[in-house]
Amino acid sequence: MQRTFRWKSKLGLVAVVLGLVATGFVIVPRVLDDGPVAVTLRADSGFANSMFWSPDGTILAVGGSDIELWDLEAGEVSQTFVRAGSIDSVAWSPDGTMLAVGGEDDDNDTVGLWDVLTGEEIQIFEGHTDDVRSVAWSPDGTTLATGSEDTTVRLWDVTTGESTNTFEAHIEGVWSVAWSPDGTILASGGSVDREGPEDPTLKLWDPASGKLIQGIEAANVWIDSVAWSPDGAMLAATDADTVTLWDPATGENLRNLELGSFNASVGSVAWSPDSAQLATGSDDGTIRLWDTSTGEIIKLFEGHTDSVDSVAWSPDGTRLVTGGWDALKLWTVEDI
Repeated sequence: MQRTFRWKSKLGLVAVVLGLVATGFVIVPRVLDDGPVAVTLRADSGFANSMFWSPDGTILAVGGSDIELWDLEAGEVSQTFVRAGSIDSVAWSPDGTMLAVGGEDDDNDTVGLWDVLTGEEIQIFEGHTDDVRSVAWSPDGTTLATGSEDTTVRLWDVTTGESTNTFEAHIEGVWSVAWSPDGTILASGGSVDREGPEDPTLKLWDPASGKLIQGIEAANVWIDSVAWSPDGAMLAATDADTVTLWDPATGENLRNLELGSFNASVGSVAWSPDSAQLATGSDDGTIRLWDTSTGEIIKLFEGHTDSVDSVAWSPDGTRLVTGGWDALKLWTVEDI
């Protein structure tokens, strides 16, 4: 059974705080406009570059200096996987049995595949020549896509560990890759070469043929994060202080979600399961929930004291986890 946390009174808050302290949670309550209260799962000098919920919503994978698997029912880390270098991206397999991991490694630029039951690294994908910034599973779980600072996107056969295709149309590093919900299109986003030739930084690929379907001039600076809406109708891509929602079929800009601050940039986005809302985390320590049909901000979450580098929505849409350099926080959002 999954726990969600809401407080209706001061007495109720005290009771819940005492109960959660007994189970190992650290509580930092902060109510925003009668909104949700954040439970701080971890408050230390560690960092969370990437987070991914297990398909059943019971375990959270967190990538930073190591890989942590959080049992959210117990409120504690159930497993830790140690890997050389820092972790930039983690992704759970659709069947929930494996975890793909990419990041920075001075010795080699590999992608690891871990068995979450045994804690063993069961496969290593070799071929990239620079840091691996993003990993993403195909919906059928047979193929892994990776994006790297070496400017390439690679596809890998999960069973054999062999690279099945390499896409080389990017001029600068690739920071994010994302599959369409039906698995027929792969999106990739990266940096802009301001002094070089024009390079549409959001690219859509046919993974079956390896052909570039279209390139969208989607950024003035860089794309940190690309994410498909679960219904496949929209594609969100960050660009400094703006998130643009694109129609992947036409390449049309549907609307811009703007922070309105030159002091903040968006580092991570996550769609609600019903595609109605988008969560964004930015380097001013705030999290915003947006109405994707109107482009309006539904709720502003505060509580982080440093950059929010990763946001992840639970599969049932009731909880949001946010992470950065200062803390790992769990929010209940089902009442919004």
